Amino acid sequence: MQEYAGQLSELKAREAPGVSALRSALLDPAVNLLLQKLRQELAATRTRVEETQNELSAWKFTPDSNTGKRLMAKCRLLYQENEELGRVIASGRVAKLEGELALQKSFSEEVKKSQSELDEFLQDLDEDVEGMQSTIYYLQQELRKAKDTLAVYEQERKAGAANGKSACNGDSGSETHASPPPPPPRRRTSSEDSDDLPLIKKVRRDSELSIHYSEEEVGGGLTNGESSAK
Repeated sequence: MQEYAGQLSELKAREAPGVSALRSALLDPAVNLLLQKLRQELAATRTRVEETQNELSAWKFTPDSNTGKRLMAKCRLLYQENEELGRVIASGRVAKLEGELALQKSFSEEVKKSQSELDEFLQDLDEDVEGMQSTIYYLQQELRKAKDTLAVYEQERKAGAANGKSACNGDSGSETHASPPPPPPRRRTSSEDSDDLPLIKKVRRDSELSIHYSEEEVGGGLTNGESSAK
């Protein structure tokens, strides 16, 4: 029996390839190409098997199965997260809109305040213009009176000079003649009074007031003022 066992071991050792034989087999191009093809086919087969198993598990999906329960719980979690994100985004937009609305309200209040101040200023300006018109009218009346008084004095001076000349002529022996009295000052008509008044116009355009005078009447007023000063 021992001899038979030894012979069997010798036969197995002879039939088993050695390391050198294996190396020589791997170096063979034909064997190497065959091994590469086998590896590629094995990888493709494994991929197909995995896809088939996934399809089979999908066909077997039910809400009561463990896989279905896990998927449903995951979907509910994702839905809650989406709702929270939506609320955060909406609250941010609302806060931004509220800030812009508050800014617009403050700007509107400032505009209203400035408008009220401008209205008050224009009202005061209207009152000042009315006062200036009254003052100008009063000064025109005074100027006209001064001109009339000056004309009377001028006529009296001329009449006195004429009386002096006539008195000198009477002393020389000529027949004395009474000098005619000086003519009374001519009264001014309403048309002349209206011509002396400067043209005052009150114009209001776009919240602006201005007073326009005719150049001829302003020049006449200055000339009369200079003559009265002399």
